[in-house]
Amino acid sequence: MLQRVERYMPKLRKAEKETGEKKLYAVNVTDEPEKCIKLAEAAVDIGANALLVNYLPAGLGLITSLCRNPKIKVPILAHLDFGGALYARLAGVDLLCIPTPYGKFSLNYTKYIQIVHGLRSPFHDMPGVWPIAGGAIKQGHIPKLFSDLGCDFIIGAGGAINAHPMGTAAGARAFRQGIDLMMKYGKLESEELGQELKVAIEAWGGI
Repeated sequence: MLQRVERYMPKLRKAEKETGEKKLYAVNVTDEPEKCIKLAEAAVDIGANALLVNYLPAGLGLITSLCRNPKIKVPILAHLDFGGALYARLAGVDLLCIPTPYGKFSLNYTKYIQIVHGLRSPFHDMPGVWPIAGGAIKQGHIPKLFSDLGCDFIIGAGGAINAHPMGTAAGARAFRQGIDLMMKYGKLESEELGQELKVAIEAWGGI
């Protein structure tokens, strides 16, 4: 894992310079409690700028220890939620993967919205948590995500990037094209629709 940090962080910095945008690489440090904390501290020490923990099997006690550790001053992403969103927020995580009803999960739509509300609504002095919408999310889902989640969310996509007919880079560009159009026009229908986005929608459709 530490070798991956050393290998990927320079690439991340290069991408930041090329795009002028801040980027995060969430390093998976899920392990037994003692090992997890040591891994997390070591990862941050050599330059990791975010951590990922599968918080349900890891346990909330471990998550809380990570979030309160003074040596770990980077965002912590909790993965994967099917009902413990509030617990993860109480533990102190910054980002949380949540399933959506649009992709591969048969999640009740009302439950989905409730999870998001639980991450954002005022709760004592706890800060909100950024939802990472995932579960077979495609580029054609972008308008629905904006409609349901507003602008403050993260897309957790894998297959729709790597399996894009024009290649992985094109899959990533297709998402960026869709996000940019939604931010600019509030819809995907535009003369500025990029070729990569067109191909993704033709391949997988939308909602």
